[in-house]
Amino acid sequence: MDVISTVSWLPRKYCDSDFFKNYIHKDDPEPEMDVDESDKEEEVGEVPGDEFDLEHYDDDDLVPNEQMFTMSSKDEKYIEEDEEDVKARKLEESDRVIIAGVNYEHLSALVVYIYDVDTCGLEPNHTIELASFPLCSEVVGEVETMPLLAVGTFEPEINLWNISEINLLNPFVSLGGDIEDKTAVLSISHSKNTKNLLAGGYSDNVVRVWDLKQTSVAQTLNHHTNKVQVVSWNPKDPYLMFTGGFDKVVTLVDLRQSKPAVSGQFHNIFIQSTYKMEADIECAIWSSDQNTIIGLETGEVFEYDWSAGKKRWKMKAHKKNCTSISKVKGGSRNRITAITQARA
Repeated sequence: MDVISTVSWLPRKYCDSDFFKNYIHKDDPEPEMDVDESDKEEEVGEVPGDEFDLEHYDDDDLVPNEQMFTMSSKDEKYIEEDEEDVKARKLEESDRVIIAGVNYEHLSALVVYIYDVDTCGLEPNHTIELASFPLCSEVVGEVETMPLLAVGTFEPEINLWNISEINLLNPFVSLGGDIEDKTAVLSISHSKNTKNLLAGGYSDNVVRVWDLKQTSVAQTLNHHTNKVQVVSWNPKDPYLMFTGGFDKVVTLVDLRQSKPAVSGQFHNIFIQSTYKMEADIECAIWSSDQNTIIGLETGEVFEYDWSAGKKRWKMKAHKKNCTSISKVKGGSRNRITAITQARA
């Protein structure tokens, strides 16, 4: 069975009509080949194979249908894309780009989809093969630069792919270093305030903050005692980060202090309430710069106010674990979508 393990929207601001590269265009000029002096000497010199009379090789009578499956090399320059294919590849105003990490029976890949908001049509554009099962992804980039997709897998490296390029074999850059081979990347978060910082939560209980300019680890946080399932930068404060793990601990880290600013187990934080929780953190998002919405292994979803030190609300959203949360803005009120293993 095919499994979609991670999905990322590419913001429209990154996509012009000719976003996708590495296609043959009809209006592309033919590349001019440089001929050095040694090549020129070969051209005016003796032609190899004269003894076989290769000069008149093509003068022989052809057998009927002999060239049915062949083509002269001089005709290859006339192989061009159909106008319909070129037009279909260009992004229209109603098109949006979605990148999904898909795991097939014998293959893991990133599939780049084009979604038409007018017709609700969804079709794949191209595929980037991966060496391992994708677990998480995050768009990294600015309008002035090419957008990259950071992908975490069961391998210890975070690979950044240029999704506008077609037929890629290798990532644009790989963030790994001296991390044990059995370590997996479970979560990724790119700082919207400090563009060169990328945080990763790992299965070795560590949070690593990467400097993208130096492609090296800027800071290592060891405050969790089990796998780090969630990392998320604060939307306003460039030094604050939320982390959550399978040790049933949520932490608000202040990188200026290099130590947890607020930390504790759920049953200690919420001891003043009637709700006692002992479950792993599956997912979390910032609902504001002060509040975090958290989904748990038990299917519980709640919002925690860091400034007040208490929960604002809770609900039993699912019978199974809540694996993803999205906040939809619009209309007269905000809506929260929580996704479990089977349905939303």
